[in-house]
Amino acid sequence: MLGIHALYLLAFLNIVPNYAVDIKLDTPHPSNDPRVLNVHIVPHTHDDVGWLKTIDQYYYGSNNTIQHAAVRFILDTTIMALEQNPERKFTYVEMAFFSKWWEEQTDVKRQSVKKLVEEGRLSFANGGWCMHDEATTHFMGMIDQTTLGHQFLMDTFNYVPRSGWQIDPFGHSATQASLLSATAGFDALYFGRIDHEDLLLRQKSQRCEGIWSASKSLDSKDTEVFFSLTGSYGGNYGPPEGFCFDNLCGAAADPLVEGFNIDQRVSDFVDVISLQANRTLGHNVMATMGEDFNYENAFVYFRNLDKLIEYVNQYQAEGKIDKQKLAKFDAINLFYSTPDIYTDAKHAEKIQFEVKDDDFFPYSDCENCFWSGYFTSRPNLKRFERVASSFLHAATQLHAVGDDTTDVSESVMNSPLFPLQSAVAEAQHHDGVTGTSKQHVAYDYAKRIDEGMEIVSNYVGGILGKLLGLNDEGLAGGLKICRVINETTCEISQNATIKPGTDIYVVAYNALSIQREEIIKIPVSQDATYRVHVIGNDTDLLESVLVPASPQENSVQDSARYILYFDSGFIPPLGAIVFCIEMIDMVPSALSPISDIGSLRSFGSNNTGSRTSLRRTVSNHVVGSELVVENGIVEVRIHRTTGLLSSISNGEKQVDFSQQWGYYTSYNSEFETTETENVLDCQFSGRNFVENSQKVCLPGYIASEEDDLLRTKDSGTKQNSGAYIFRPKTPDEKLNLLPPSDSFFVYESELVMEIHVQFSNWVTQITRVYAFRNDVEVEFIAGPIPDDDGNGRELVTRFTSSISNEKKFYTDSNGREFVERQVGYRPSWNLSEETQPIAGNYYPVNTAIFIEDDFASLALLTDRSQGGSSLSNGSIELMVHRRTKADDSRGVGEALDETDEGMTPYPPYGKNQRKGKGVVVRGSHRIIVGRGNEGASCARKAMDEIFSPVHLFFASAPSSLSFDIFARNSFSLIKASLPKNVMLITFAKLDADKFLIRLGHQYALNEDINLSQNVDVDLALLFPKNQIVAFVEKTLTGNQSKQNWKSKKLNWSSLHGHDIKNSRALTAITSAGNTISLKPMEIRTFEIELQNNSSAPKSNGYNYSPYWWILGIISIISITFFSAGFCKRKDRFQLLLSEEKDDNNNGNDVKLLS
Repeated sequence: MLGIHALYLLAFLNIVPNYAVDIKLDTPHPSNDPRVLNVHIVPHTHDDVGWLKTIDQYYYGSNNTIQHAAVRFILDTTIMALEQNPERKFTYVEMAFFSKWWEEQTDVKRQSVKKLVEEGRLSFANGGWCMHDEATTHFMGMIDQTTLGHQFLMDTFNYVPRSGWQIDPFGHSATQASLLSATAGFDALYFGRIDHEDLLLRQKSQRCEGIWSASKSLDSKDTEVFFSLTGSYGGNYGPPEGFCFDNLCGAAADPLVEGFNIDQRVSDFVDVISLQANRTLGHNVMATMGEDFNYENAFVYFRNLDKLIEYVNQYQAEGKIDKQKLAKFDAINLFYSTPDIYTDAKHAEKIQFEVKDDDFFPYSDCENCFWSGYFTSRPNLKRFERVASSFLHAATQLHAVGDDTTDVSESVMNSPLFPLQSAVAEAQHHDGVTGTSKQHVAYDYAKRIDEGMEIVSNYVGGILGKLLGLNDEGLAGGLKICRVINETTCEISQNATIKPGTDIYVVAYNALSIQREEIIKIPVSQDATYRVHVIGNDTDLLESVLVPASPQENSVQDSARYILYFDSGFIPPLGAIVFCIEMIDMVPSALSPISDIGSLRSFGSNNTGSRTSLRRTVSNHVVGSELVVENGIVEVRIHRTTGLLSSISNGEKQVDFSQQWGYYTSYNSEFETTETENVLDCQFSGRNFVENSQKVCLPGYIASEEDDLLRTKDSGTKQNSGAYIFRPKTPDEKLNLLPPSDSFFVYESELVMEIHVQFSNWVTQITRVYAFRNDVEVEFIAGPIPDDDGNGRELVTRFTSSISNEKKFYTDSNGREFVERQVGYRPSWNLSEETQPIAGNYYPVNTAIFIEDDFASLALLTDRSQGGSSLSNGSIELMVHRRTKADDSRGVGEALDETDEGMTPYPPYGKNQRKGKGVVVRGSHRIIVGRGNEGASCARKAMDEIFSPVHLFFASAPSSLSFDIFARNSFSLIKASLPKNVMLITFAKLDADKFLIRLGHQYALNEDINLSQNVDVDLALLFPKNQIVAFVEKTLTGNQSKQNWKSKKLNWSSLHGHDIKNSRALTAITSAGNTISLKPMEIRTFEIELQNNSSAPKSNGYNYSPYWWILGIISIISITFFSAGFCKRKDRFQLLLSEEKDDNNNGNDVKLLS
């Protein structure tokens, strides 16, 4: 067979090899006759945007010693093959690769490709930048990456994808169905992997296709989507058994050869496709002809497909097809197709499908093989992705108002934000943020994000400087972010605090659409005396306190020895405030650790002091064996002997606690003596699930990623715990507890109280109570996980409470709706005996997990995706870190054993050995308690705050400068705060006078008595200095008008009809003028055109001083009072209203910008 480079030479010379000569087909189409089995031949390739190789290695075809794959050649030869035969069709998915290939093409080739697209011969499914994961992704990242791909397709081809194509993610979320499919303009969603028990039952009952209506809040007629399993309904996405014709299929590729095997191959195909047809309803089935990185030599694959279609149809016409093989059909009809054509054909059948209203988690492909480990794998990468996604959210806002020079309408890839947009989008890939790639690929994801952050932060820092009138004379560069501030490291602030004489300027930007108050933490070098104020208002000092960094924090190279905390005051919505930090002298002011609880000062209970008397403060006192810490909103009790939480009360409800840290031992077959049962003597079944009375063949493997040792094993007797799979050493292993140290210490102040506790020698916990928050923050520093005994460990924090939740708990779906979970239960089928009662009850927790009963609620919020559960009554546990010592045989080919010095090269250049110690993970949880059955309401407000923290930009300048560094000390991009239950998800510029706006209702039905109602938003609030000329509602990704989509949307028939959920959705309020209405959980997208005015920053004299606070309070006091509840802090607004006007007000204006 000719090599790929020879093919290129021939193609360049316009010479086609003999074996690529085309066969003229009769261009058959779907038959409307229900007696005819229509077989839609859908050629496709699944091109991972990083997995075993990096993105660039996959594209260019380098590093083939790891895996043979070259996307550039796939697209080259596929396009040539399509050009040769007008009957052929092909479906492509990943725009990260296609956009890269497109940039390399000549104008002639581009015109040819555009013709293929126009004729429907080259189609795009999903159309996102990648095929995102559905368990560990946040809805913001999912929307952004899908939008990026859809924008590219619209800019390049004026193309709107109609079909979702999530064929490889390891389980499927409710948010994917209701948000990223239906409201994104998809009529169908295709995917491969579901639980092996669910799969078998669906095969037997002809339910491999159906209607998915996953939202409990939104109208089913707007959010339902047709779903279909791929891969012949066998658990994956490849071709029918025995019909892979790609070079990568090796010996399994059995070509069709005239005069040799045509009769047998036609007969075999009719057999396997008839089996597939018996697993669904109707007379249309799809054959997904492709696997991982197939079609590098597209001529070979298409040549065989041409023959398959020709000869099956010819045999049918000649009466050579045995009708008994076709069972319920009289004839068979093969033709090239696409997911869109297939969707239309299924819709035309008017089948009444069953409706599914839950999700597809957790996924398992055998009895002991639960893919719940990746919910936590590579926690540092998961956090980095979330930080970058949040920063992109803020950068998009600032780009929208601060740059008039960029032609944003030409191409998404020309945007100054693109380096970060693409990096964050690539990380959403189902082997990216999941943590399931090889180590060097994980490094590449992080490297891309880091480079994108650097480029975009410099760009955005320049915009902030312009908005604030920055005079950078005397500054060492402009405004910068500290990308490793999570490690208590910030070069600018640390260098400025080595000795007096240099001031730090901190610009705090709030990307949320409501004003907020935060405790800001700044790393500094010296134990000295500092003062903090808003610039231009240096007589009104902000409350601050200096705390030593913990020894674990100091273990990071170049980390700061001290952390300066200060109260930000109110930061305006979509706005910023500039703070100045001055080192007054070298007189020490840091708090001293207190190890004897009896020596605590018991301060703050009387709220004395001229400034703090009008503000919430932290107070403490000792009652018996407990330290009581309170701030007027929550009361926290700490065990006097252990330093661990004992209870939390919100003033009405008290929840008692016990807290533990521990680990599960990772199952490693090398250390187990249990004899493996006999391996099934079954041939590799491709995508077809094979049942046996005792054992099963694993359903999810394809030729390009299979593991030879496990693809036909029994039900996972020796299944290891690894990057994908979580499996404890024994199915019901008790948590191996880490003992807390004999002593702990406390830092006390009126701004924050910290309790530091050490567990064993590799977990540190810092519990914090802040002056004005309604939650308790628990920060952890975990690692290195010890591996001296050769065992892997899965680190868990567990809280056991007095709540009686009766095996029920709730986890969020990608940061949107909460999904009810129940231990040992699946809504879609009767779960057989629990083989893995721990791993099989772990679910993805993207932002929050809660339990509740009729008397109280308990919510835990995360700063990244983690696996979690409630395995016993009243408990919540979250897995925060993993280190396994064996590969789990799901294709990645290495253990999840991250170390701090990387690894040696892969063979043949090295032995890919780990270097250094295990990595350390730093993160935090927030704990909130509330009234009975209000767990979701407790979590909601904090979910947005955690995703979008205040973004800090730094600069420093000599204290002796005689001029003002900033002309303005603050600004807000919008006129006023939006309602508290609304998030401004996207504020982006399309061109000079057009903007893309996404608004989301952040509460679901029945979560909050006030905030779960319809809400009106005046779009004019977003453009205070411009008049809205027109606006049109778009689908989620902004690539078509919603009205146009609704006119084309396919309405499916179901066994329950459309009224199944309409009664749960509120009626929309009629919009008037520029005011739109949002229903609970609804996200609406608008393209807004403004009158062409000057976009220069303008002031409206909005005051930051206490006068501004009062004006802001008056504008929202009714909403605040109306929505106040025990799960939220009692806002300080009422206290502030009684505050006397500050006679020393210096007129620090918050500037409203158009």
